[in-house]
Amino acid sequence: MTFRKKTTRGIGIALSLTLASACAEARPIGDARSAGPLTSAAGGYELQVLVDGVLAPTFFQGGETYVMGALGERYTLRIVNHTARRIEAVASVDGRDVVDGRPADFRDKRGYIVPAWGSVDIDGWRLSRAQVAAFRFSSVAGSYAARTGSAREVGVIGAAIFPERYLPPPRPIAPYSYDRSRDSDRAPPPA
Repeated sequence: MTFRKKTTRGIGIALSLTLASACAEARPIGDARSAGPLTSAAGGYELQVLVDGVLAPTFFQGGETYVMGALGERYTLRIVNHTARRIEAVASVDGRDVVDGRPADFRDKRGYIVPAWGSVDIDGWRLSRAQVAAFRFSSVAGSYAARTGSAREVGVIGAAIFPERYLPPPRPIAPYSYDRSRDSDRAPPPA
């Protein structure tokens, strides 16, 4: 049975994050206050962007979370699970699935299994089991999505989270036991 079949059907927590390159086409965010990693109000999940192993600065403006990065700088996605159940995280960058680089679709694609109370780092698009194409901040024209045919969602990072369905273990059945001590309270049969 696949993990997706074990997950709760129809329930997914969507997280999204917008990237802005400090050197390319970033617009001033104005009086945006600093925000932390993107979290879900519906669950204990985080989507973090790391640059050189450090959480990238994020900003909140108009209901969106933005992360700033320098043109050409490499980044890593980290999915953090703060719950007691495993999750499947189907992630996308620039509208492309991080596993195969094809158009993202959380319904039919497979994702990363994140252990309970754990995290998974995603370094780039999977080329094989051993190789990845690194995520880098770039201009729209230089993005992986634009080079593969569709730059419609450049700068958007998303993750659909599917928690594993909790099935409580079956209740153990105690074997029947006969209490002989209760028999000693009875009078012996007449002789």
